[in-house]
Amino acid sequence: AGIAFSNTTVTIGDNVTQQVKSVVCSLLPQFRKVAKKDFRVISVTGGITNLLFKVESTGSNAPNPVLVRIFGEAGDKVCDRVAENLVFAELAEKELAPKLLGTFANGRVEEFYEGMRSLDPEEMLSDTNVPRIARQLAAMHAFVPRRLKRGMEILLWEQLDGWLKTARGVSFQDPAQAKRLQELDLDLIEQELQWVRQQLPSPDNNWGAALLKSANSESGDPTFRAAQQALYQPVFCHNDLLAGNVMVPIGKAQICRFIDFEYASVNSAGLDIANHFTAAPESYLITFGTLDPDKDFPKPEVIEKWMEFYFDGRAHPSAHDPVFLRNCREVTMGFVLAAELRWVIWGVIQAGYSPVADFDYLDYCNQRFNRGYMKYKEWYLKGSGSGGEECSIQ
Repeated sequence: AGIAFSNTTVTIGDNVTQQVKSVVCSLLPQFRKVAKKDFRVISVTGGITNLLFKVESTGSNAPNPVLVRIFGEAGDKVCDRVAENLVFAELAEKELAPKLLGTFANGRVEEFYEGMRSLDPEEMLSDTNVPRIARQLAAMHAFVPRRLKRGMEILLWEQLDGWLKTARGVSFQDPAQAKRLQELDLDLIEQELQWVRQQLPSPDNNWGAALLKSANSESGDPTFRAAQQALYQPVFCHNDLLAGNVMVPIGKAQICRFIDFEYASVNSAGLDIANHFTAAPESYLITFGTLDPDKDFPKPEVIEKWMEFYFDGRAHPSAHDPVFLRNCREVTMGFVLAAELRWVIWGVIQAGYSPVADFDYLDYCNQRFNRGYMKYKEWYLKGSGSGGEECSIQ
């Protein structure tokens, strides 16, 4: 309500900056008075789904800079853009997201977080940022959007079935690319996905009820059941919390803000947390080209400290209980498997349709499946809660 809309479609090409300027002027009156010589459109690096531009004026009495987000075709195949914009507006009202300033046919204009920067990969798990991120995610998970089409229903498995179907439609004329896609083996990925469904809340186990019963009878540990219940809970999730989507002040303020909510939806809390942990190695992969969970996945003590800040933020009665926190770490390792497979399937779709031409999505998929998922599965089956420390997962 009250958000400016233009039915303009920005097409990717040589004159994209002129189109961005035009769409901003059509949506935001304050930019119409900016002199041509003062108008700047700057490409923002970091996104591997969308194209991003900062729009600003260098003149006197300049309007606040804005961010223009042009949705990629590949993203359209995995995101509901209308629903995304509605929920994004709600998040902005709660100061959980940048302000939504306007929308156009294939993108939107957002507040630009001036004086803030995205994290570098090595900063994600630092002593400074663990409490910042955990508490901010706890705040987000306490938020219940009003405009969800299907309420607080977990859509993960339905989403992944749809993504897999789309991924199977990807093909390449180039023989080398076609061979790389074939070697990725979507049939095997689907088999793994079916197995992971059994480990986590899904329709196969009455959304975790059977798993709770099983764990209770086997271990007799009430804190393990409490950890399952806390992490199985449906919450509104970010679902893409890698280093580039966490903004911190240029300075010492102890806050952070999240950006890029296009994959946000209702899921189990554990999936969002697990995805953040897998995003530590992923952030190194995107920045440096190599995925190495042994080196970059958070160590057990970091995970447990992260969980303590998170559950303190959620006011959970067991937030400071070491046994509960250790059990939370164990339960989260199951969600790690789903988080990793999700991005493997997503990467195939991006390889087929993304406008981001200078990123090797098939290599991304290959590394996340063979170096990421298979390593995490090995840890999970050994009962190892990351980096080799023994746990009691069976």
